[in-house]
Parts: sequence; C-alpha cells; structure tokens
Amino acid sequence: MIAGGHRGTRFVFALLLGILCLPAAAANPLREILVCWEDGLKPPYLMLDPSSRPTGIAVDMVDEIFKRRNIKVQHLVHPWKRCLAEVESGEVDLVPNASYREERARYALYSAPLYETHLVLFYTHRRFPEPPKIARIDDLKAFRLGGILGFNYDQYEGKLPIETSARNRRALLRMLEVDRYDFAIEQLEIVRMMEARGEIRLNGIGHTPDPVTPIKTFHVLISKRHPDATQLKIVLDEGIAGLQRDGSSRRIKARYLGSADPRQE
Repeated sequence: MIAGGHRGTRFVFALLLGILCLPAAAANPLREILVCWEDGLKPPYLMLDPSSRPTGIAVDMVDEIFKRRNIKVQHLVHPWKRCLAEVESGEVDLVPNASYREERARYALYSAPLYETHLVLFYTHRRFPEPPKIARIDDLKAFRLGGILGFNYDQYEGKLPIETSARNRRALLRMLEVDRYDFAIEQLEIVRMMEARGEIRLNGIGHTPDPVTPIKTFHVLISKRHPDATQLKIVLDEGIAGLQRDGSSRRIKARYLGSADPRQE
C-alpha cells in the first residue's frame, strides 16, 4: 500500500510538472497576434514605410495596445478580400480598418471603434458654383453618386444608386472631374493626406458632409476561431479606451495629421 501510494504521488507530481512546462504559447494564446492589413492603403491610417512595412495611425495604435500587454504582433499585407477570408477561417487573428457589416459579425467580433473619419461628398465647383445644400438622403436622389468597388455603403440602406466602377480613390476623383458623377463619396482625412503627399490634386473640388453618416467609425475584426477571441476583444477594447484616456491616441494622430482641422477647405 505504501509503495503504491508513492507511485501515485510520483505520477501526480510528474503530471503537474508536465503542465507547468507546457510551452508559453500554449498556456497563453495571446502571446503573439497575427494581423492582416489591406493592400488598398489608407493614408494616414495605413501606409507603407520605405521597407514596405505597415505604418500609420491605425498601425501605431494597434502596436501600442499590444506592446502594453507584452504581446508580439506580426503584420501581413494582403488584398482586402483575402484578409476577410483569412480572419473567417482563423488563419489570421485580426483585421483592422473594418466598418460595420452584419455579415462579418457571423465570423468575427468587432472591437470598439479604433478611429473615426469624416465622410463627405466631393463635388466640382464647375458643377456647383455655390455649395450644394444636402441635408438628408432624399436630397441626393436626383444626383449621380460615385463610390469605389468593394467599399461599404450599407449606411444608405440601398436607397441610393451608387456607381462603383472606380478601382481606387484616384480613379474616383478623376471620374468626378470629368463629370461622371455629381458627388464622389469619400473619407476626408484620407483624401486630404493623399493631396498632401502629392498623389492627387483637389483644384476646383469642394466637399460637403455626408447627410446620412457624417462620421464613420472603423473597428478591428477579431476572428471567432481564435482560441481566446473574447479575451482578445477585451484587450483591444480596454487598450483603445486607455489610448484615449491618457492622450496617446491624440498624440499618434498628431504625428501624422498635425493639429489642423481636416474639415477645413
């Protein structure tokens, strides 16, 4: 009986030792996170540095959140649809820069808003010598609206016909300039940064706030296939709140945007 008891004790001890010696990654699924960024860049929120590494406001915010938790972040850059497919399958853990769509909530959790942008209607002064008065969705029904292929326009609930043949923002604005549209729907901060970087010119182009969604929020998608998706959402939500509370989000934005109000003409 005593010998058997010793064997039982040794077995329990060996079992506990084995558990304690499990690799840290198995014990802590949040030790390293794989993030997929879209290759359709969104300056100043998502850009590439000279070494083709992601940089920008959204990247810096995600990095800072996980740095504070001692969680390593690995960045990938893929086409948007591939990022969505891989967060659905669990091949990647996070996809930032996502606006809300109900279909994505089937396979991903949404973080709190990571950042917000001003959604505006760009127009040419040639078409509208005086600023157009657009106060509600019905005011847009008489006009031709342009958007970008694959972008989310769910906020209009299918009430407006939007031509989305433009492949990118430059093409959208070029089509506006040649009167393909009356209004081009875009995010003000991104277009302003593209102008500052010399990628586009806005001569003769003005803007007015979108009457339905003047401010649009962007989130981080969290794969529901991650073994600790709920905890990962908590880390992100608390991290976003922490960046706002201690002023870090403001400092990160100022690093790229400066102190100017992007809504100014």
